[in-house]
Amino acid sequence: MNGYAEDGDYIVDTWLLDTDFSFEFGEHQDLPKLNKEQLRFILAVKAGKIKYVAAKIAEGFDVNFCTAWRGNPLCTAIENSRLDIAKLLLDSGAHTENALHLACLRSNIDLVSMLLSYGANPNAVGHGVGEDIPACFIFALHVAQPLTIVLKLIEAGADVNAMCCQTLWTPLHLVCNSPAHSADIVQAILRAGGMAHHRDKHTGWTPLQHAAMRSDRKIIQLLIAAGYPIHREVMPLKDLHPSLLSDLELINFLKQAWSNPYSLKKLCAALIRKCLGGCKMQDKLLQLPLPKYLMKYVALEVLL
Repeated sequence: MNGYAEDGDYIVDTWLLDTDFSFEFGEHQDLPKLNKEQLRFILAVKAGKIKYVAAKIAEGFDVNFCTAWRGNPLCTAIENSRLDIAKLLLDSGAHTENALHLACLRSNIDLVSMLLSYGANPNAVGHGVGEDIPACFIFALHVAQPLTIVLKLIEAGADVNAMCCQTLWTPLHLVCNSPAHSADIVQAILRAGGMAHHRDKHTGWTPLQHAAMRSDRKIIQLLIAAGYPIHREVMPLKDLHPSLLSDLELINFLKQAWSNPYSLKKLCAALIRKCLGGCKMQDKLLQLPLPKYLMKYVALEVLL
């Protein structure tokens, strides 16, 4: 029979408990099979039945048995936002492996704060079925967490220059590449010691090159102000959208950042070529929506 029935102070699926079964989550053979007592406990955690959970813990029930995806009852509590039960499990010695990743995935600052206060490691690698999950801080950036959670993880000692195991990007590469992240998160990572000039080991790109692809003026300014050796090369900014040539604030900022004025001229030339699609025709060049001061600044003989 399907449905729910009261059993003490918790709710269980009667058809599951009345069947001689070995319950398995998912289709993977390496996932654990739960006995009836473990299933009762998981269902009680999921339903928020703290009295039953507390009674079982008082009897010496193991709170670290493995559930789906290498989790434990604490992960179930976090998945269902059961803050009170999560605290009870932590007080009873629950392991925090994978729990912080789940709290970040749920964007729950209260759970994140509580787990960190119990010693959860923001640099710990999570474990799934068949593959490892990136360190929690990198994972949090992957799933576009808000600034409050990012700051909390940094405060707890997150490595702001850790490498992502899959893309070999640093946290700055991740946030500069994704439009879901704000300049405030970039600034928080930079203040914590994030390296603005670091090149990833896979493509050799810097965070600035990713920011240029997004044409995010504020992030570009933050990276340059943080010490990126902008006077040495033009290439990282070659992918800026040509429309930014009419951004007076950005152009003036770049003028001040570059010690060599010819570098800015080369950048403008590269962007104009990109806008023209490689065609070096003066009439098309003059039709571009560029301010007069910039038209004079860019040497036409470089282009034509």
